Amino acid sequence: MSEARFHRLRVVEVRPETDSAVCVTFDVPEPLRDTFRFIQGQYLTLSARINGENVSRSYSICSGVDDGCLKVGIKKIDGGLFSTYANECLSAGDEIRVMPPKGNFHTALSADNRKNYMCICIGSGITPILSIVKSILEREPRSVVTLLYGNRNSATVMFKSELSFLKNRYMTRFNWVNILSREEQDAEVLYGRIDNRKGGELQRKRLIDIAGTDEFFLCGPQSMISEVSRGLRGSGVDETHIHYELFSSSIEGHYIPGLTAHVSASGAIRGFADSPTAMASAVNLLNSRQHSRLGAAAMSARSSKRSAKQRSNSSRSPDSYAFAMPT
Repeated sequence: MSEARFHRLRVVEVRPETDSAVCVTFDVPEPLRDTFRFIQGQYLTLSARINGENVSRSYSICSGVDDGCLKVGIKKIDGGLFSTYANECLSAGDEIRVMPPKGNFHTALSADNRKNYMCICIGSGITPILSIVKSILEREPRSVVTLLYGNRNSATVMFKSELSFLKNRYMTRFNWVNILSREEQDAEVLYGRIDNRKGGELQRKRLIDIAGTDEFFLCGPQSMISEVSRGLRGSGVDETHIHYELFSSSIEGHYIPGLTAHVSASGAIRGFADSPTAMASAVNLLNSRQHSRLGAAAMSARSSKRSAKQRSNSSRSPDSYAFAMPT
C-alpha cells in the first residue's frame, strides 16, 4: 500500500498542451517506484510553496499504466494559484511535493476481456480519460474504445497529438469523436455541446453505439454528467456500468464529509458518490458556501442564470433526455 505522505519529486518536463494547459512529467526514483505505481484514472496531490503559502491541489494522471512514466495534466484557470503557477512558473529541474496515487475512477482490466468502452468528457476532463483509454488499448487487445470529447474549438483540445497517434495506431479499436461547440466542422453532427440531444444525433449517425457498450466513463462538469448519466439510465444502462468523475472549476479547496472527492484539474472537485444526484447535491452545497462570500449583485446574477437554465430545461421535449434515441 502506498505511503500516505508527500515525497519530493523532480520535474522532468513541462510541455504545453494548449495556450492554457500543460502536461507535467515527474522523475520517480527507483526506491519510490512501487509507491507511485498507479491504476488508470487515478490522481496525484501536488504541493508547492507559492507566494509564501503552501498550496496543495490534486491533478489526474494522464499517462497509461504501461507508459513507464508519471504525468499529470494541469489546465490554468483565472485565480487558480496552483494552476497558474504550473503553467507560468514550473519548469524542468524544479522539485515539488507529491502524494502517492489515489482514486477510484477505474474498472479492472484483463487481457481476456472483449469489451466495448465509451469515454465521454469535456475540456480538462480528458486527463484521467486519456490514462484510461491508453491503458485499455494496451492491456485489453480485444477491447474497443470510443472517446466522445467536447471542447470549444480545436485550439482548446488537450493532448490532440497523442489522441491522433492513438487513432492511427489502433485504427480498428479506437474511435475518437471530436465535438466542438464554437467551431464548425465538416460534419454538422460534430458541432455543438455534449448532451443527450447530441448523443441521440450521434447514435442515429451510427458514430456511437450505446446498446453495444459495456462500460461508460464520464468526466466533466456536473451539468453534463447529470444529464448524460440520466439519459444513459433512461436508455437501459445499468448504474453500475456508469463511472464518473466530476469537474467544477468554480469550486476550489472544499470538501464535504460523506463524499469521496478531491479538488483537481482546473480547481475541480472530483468525486465518487452513490449517484450523480448525490454528487449534484454536494456541488450545490459547495456552491452555496461560495455564494455566502459573494456580493448580492453577483448572487442575483447567478440565481437568474440558473432560473433561465431551468426554464429552458423544462421546455425540452422528452426525447432530449434520451442519450440513445431510437433510430
